[in-house]
Amino acid sequence: MNPSRDLCNRAKEMGTVPAILEWDDDKLEVINPYFMFYLRSSKKLEQIHKQKAGMI
Repeated sequence: MNPSRDLCNRAKEMGTVPAILEWDDDKLEVINPYFMFYLRSSKKLEQIHKQKAGMI
């Protein structure tokens, strides 16, 4: 059971929320190009990447 996948399915059923993320087998994919642009241009994503790199 995957709570994130269940939440995505419930949001799709409601139909009021535009699709941003979608599950493909066990991989979470970003399907909204505007959200992908936001992630790529966000400084927060860069900070998270640096923190994870320091953990290895």
